[in-house]
Amino acid sequence: MKQVLLNGRGQVQVIEVPAPPLEPGYILVRTAYSLISSGTELASIEHQSSGVVGRALSRPGLVANLARQTLKDGPISVKDRIEDSLSRWNPIGYSLSGTVLEVAPEVQEILAGDRVACSGAEHAHHAEVVAVPMRLTVRVPEAVDLKSAAFAPVGAIALQGVRRSGAALGETVVVVGLGLVGLLACQLLKATGCRVLGTDPDSARCRLAKETGCEETSTDMASLAVHCSTLTGGLGADAVIVCASSSSDSPVNDAFSIARERGRVVIVGDVSMNLSRDEFYRKELDLVMSRSLGPGRYDPRYEIEGQDYPPAFVRWTESRNVEAVLGLMAGGRMDPTPLTSGSFAIDEAAAAYSHLSQGGESVAAVLCYDGAEGSDVLAAPVSRRVAIRPASPPSGRIEVGLVGAGNFARAVHLPLIRRSPQLSLRAIVGRRGPDAHHAASRFGASYVTTDVAELLDDNDIGAVWVATPHDSHADISVRALDAGKHVFVEKPLALGLEDCRRVMDAVDRSGKLLSVGFNRRFAPASTIVRAHFEGVSGPKEIVYRVRAEAVSRDHWVRDPARGGGRVLGECVHFFDWMAWLLDEEPAQVWAVRQPGADEDVTIVLRFSGGSTGTLVYTTLGAASTAKERIEVLGGGRTASIDNFEAVELVRDGSRPRRRKTKGKGHAEQLASFAETLGGGAPLAVTVRDGVRATACAVAVEASIREGVPQPVERLWADT
Repeated sequence: MKQVLLNGRGQVQVIEVPAPPLEPGYILVRTAYSLISSGTELASIEHQSSGVVGRALSRPGLVANLARQTLKDGPISVKDRIEDSLSRWNPIGYSLSGTVLEVAPEVQEILAGDRVACSGAEHAHHAEVVAVPMRLTVRVPEAVDLKSAAFAPVGAIALQGVRRSGAALGETVVVVGLGLVGLLACQLLKATGCRVLGTDPDSARCRLAKETGCEETSTDMASLAVHCSTLTGGLGADAVIVCASSSSDSPVNDAFSIARERGRVVIVGDVSMNLSRDEFYRKELDLVMSRSLGPGRYDPRYEIEGQDYPPAFVRWTESRNVEAVLGLMAGGRMDPTPLTSGSFAIDEAAAAYSHLSQGGESVAAVLCYDGAEGSDVLAAPVSRRVAIRPASPPSGRIEVGLVGAGNFARAVHLPLIRRSPQLSLRAIVGRRGPDAHHAASRFGASYVTTDVAELLDDNDIGAVWVATPHDSHADISVRALDAGKHVFVEKPLALGLEDCRRVMDAVDRSGKLLSVGFNRRFAPASTIVRAHFEGVSGPKEIVYRVRAEAVSRDHWVRDPARGGGRVLGECVHFFDWMAWLLDEEPAQVWAVRQPGADEDVTIVLRFSGGSTGTLVYTTLGAASTAKERIEVLGGGRTASIDNFEAVELVRDGSRPRRRKTKGKGHAEQLASFAETLGGGAPLAVTVRDGVRATACAVAVEASIREGVPQPVERLWADT
């Protein structure tokens, strides 16, 4: 399918990418019209066009972060990441209309064939086919044509601003900024029975506003203030809605000056807010923000999981605001037609953006999609596979398919696969077609797809790399094994022991190899330390401290259903390392968590040979300290690892020996697995290693929950 994409250099291009998959709670829509606004999208292009230096100057924190990354990883690595960011094509667009092709089984309110309006910068892109959650998809009334319906989500942004203003019949309201949202707000205010005034530096937009809803407009706020004072008998505006986009403080402070005492000022646009306190205080003004389309926006429980807010408590959610706008259109009280300055075919997207950038009355353009209206919409095929380059003749290497084109896969797995003499990248599967397409183009895959089945049905693929979010690891691994593929799966193996058993059974019945991404045991520092304790009998003590980066509460890693939480999602690395170094099985764990901090945990593991390992996993440390520090003690010997960059070895009666090391073992593990696939070495990390680490994590959570030590041996034996 065709999709409009924007790269890090501000270039717009239409690219053929695979159509998105249909996921639980989602709706697949064939786009008829998508809306380009003169505000948000042009601002995004302008920001990207400013280049690396311009963006860095606007966000000084990025410069410091870049400097730290350069010192840590070296200039070549950082240069590669910058080039990856600049060349990556990103989706744009957030307001469209079309016809439903397919719905997930749990979606009841919308059916295939329905005409709908869709919203959301994460979903409603300029693309021939989009996948949108059900809460961001609203039926279009028969009286509204699909071209007008494409304006409804943007209209909901304006409507939410009007609602936040509390505008009532007979009141005087000033709209500052007469772009698309501002002009739609003027229409809504007029429909509410308000007297509407507007201001914008562009005289053409002022003329358009007067033609479509404003009683009076001006390019000069001072002149408009005089008219407002005359109109209201010196009282001033009851409410001011700021829809402008500006780095200046003037829009907000001018709003203060034109508002009456105890009036309301609503911020809809992206404006600077260094407020003039004297005016704000003297008039005792109410200043409120208006958040996009309304309640529910940015709440994943509402937007992604589909949990509605009860109307008795939240009357106007973002989807109900879109419905209200469509209702006004159906009743003839709102008409976006005069605001459309041009219609363009999707192939002409770059011209559409250029047209809007000229300013004047150009506040919106519409992209049109061939074959998106009519009786044959549902019959048109949806392709989820796109060829990148012709398939190469057999090279003797093992053909690899990678599932999951996220940041980690692009930074670690794909460069290593490309450099491997035993492996050849054939295909990439990604949930987001543009990301997968970019990765496939950059790393030389033959094709890209959004459907895992395409990869599993490919007889040329011998091994599958799984680098998806944690909740899909077990399922994809089982499917790949049953399809006759070897599997390398990133940690954790699964989010529970039942799924671990499923994977183990699939390994047994398929006869294929599966390895888990426990790379730290392959790090040069790890092999040095293990050699230091070679032949040392008796118990040992390990203290493993991890200074983790804090992540937001809504990050998928902390979602128990998707990421498993940080113990199951990340600490399995360290459980595996301890068991490998000691060559002992974990027997019992005891764990405590920092009160109110689910990311910070202290874990003590007792092993079968009498050794003990203490893991301190915390976000509380200083950012300047090493992320990982390990000490191992036993038999009169001590070894320490500092962030896998330095090792210190000490024996009784001898001076410390220090060695510099590099890397956390990713390259070494891939080389080991590739050698095993070629029949040259035994499998270093097995499915049982993955199960063992998951069993430790399950026991840790039980210990935290119940407050007592938990056995691991029983879990391990049962599995």
